[in-house]
Amino acid sequence: MVGAQLLFKRAAQLAPNDLQALWNLAKFFHRSRHEPGTAEKIYRKMLQNDPCDEVVLSALEELLHEENRLGEAEELYEDALRVEPVSQVPPKTSDPFPTDHATAHPESLNPKP
Repeated sequence: MVGAQLLFKRAAQLAPNDLQALWNLAKFFHRSRHEPGTAEKIYRKMLQNDPCDEVVLSALEELLHEENRLGEAEELYEDALRVEPVSQVPPKTSDPFPTDHATAHPESLNPKP
């Protein structure tokens, strides 16, 4: 497990704005290492880039629910709606925790300049 952690961290260090690298690192800490604080920091960093990223929002909301931080989860959802109303939000993927961020967001493979 330590080897995987080092690889995910190194990938995120080499490409700090690569959403896939950050997603992998966050998922690793959230699901494999059960370190919600570290995963939350990474999810929130990803949301700085795109506050309406429904995949990341879903993962962070799930984490907050798991930590029984229901008020924060509700605030997060309300903030997202203020930034992008429901009518503008693309439908969620069937899997709120897809294997990779690019599967849920193919446009992230070709980021806008």
